[in-house]
Amino acid sequence: INKKLINISIRLIIRDVMNYNPLVLLIIAIIPVVFLLSYIYKHDPHKETFGSLIKMFLLGVLSIIPTVIVELLISAFVDEKNLNIISLFIYVFIGVAIVEEFFKWIMIKKFVYNTEKFDEYYDAIVYCTYSSLGFACLENILYVVSSGLGTGIVRAFTAVPGHTCFGIIMGYYLCYAKFNHIRNNTKEYKKYLSLSVLVPAIAHTLYDYFLMVGLLIPALAFYIFLVIYCVKLVKKVSTQNQPFFVSSPSTQTESIPPIPNSQTNFCPNCGNPTNGGNYCTKCGHKI
Repeated sequence: INKKLINISIRLIIRDVMNYNPLVLLIIAIIPVVFLLSYIYKHDPHKETFGSLIKMFLLGVLSIIPTVIVELLISAFVDEKNLNIISLFIYVFIGVAIVEEFFKWIMIKKFVYNTEKFDEYYDAIVYCTYSSLGFACLENILYVVSSGLGTGIVRAFTAVPGHTCFGIIMGYYLCYAKFNHIRNNTKEYKKYLSLSVLVPAIAHTLYDYFLMVGLLIPALAFYIFLVIYCVKLVKKVSTQNQPFFVSSPSTQTESIPPIPNSQTNFCPNCGNPTNGGNYCTKCGHKI
């Protein structure tokens, strides 16, 4: 009897600690984020500096502030309880997915896209994913600390990897946008720049929508497809990684935009041909 009481007491103590100790819950919320950050970092052929990665991660954390403000403003005009399946899909797309993905995206576009840090194909995936996981980290902490261990475990295998996938997809299309931008292919640049927000937003919408309407089997199938697809993207871009700015042609594959067969260098800031100078004649950026 005493042993049974002791075992029961230990289980109750463990349950209470795991569910109500904020520090334990905080660790549980952060662990999946750290694991996924490490996964993305591990596949980077030319590692970014920790300073630039931390900066991008923190900017992703900050992106949750304007996101919450805009989502609250939109929700003030929408009666979520009375939405039909079509209007709910539209609301999730515009009021949730587009808003969240845009504010993650704007952090990359504003603070790193036009810098010398963003100089290789895989950099797009690194910075977009770090921004996305910065957002996901704070969101996960808020959910797990308020709801407990069960929420932490579920989100570690669903929502956090989901945000990672959205960041990977965003980076993949932003890679194409950058490539066309520096070569002044305006039409293609605008197309891929739009897709770098639109495609992850669509993926985000489908993920949320299936769960909200209770379509668990389609939700699971889509989630598995999304994870497999993004793992393949990471491996493909990391193994075929090349600088955006090169002075000679190199071996290419169909899955990555080809480097122009040209001896002209391009300014890493604005894409203007440099013609061998040390500074860009258009923007003054040091080459």
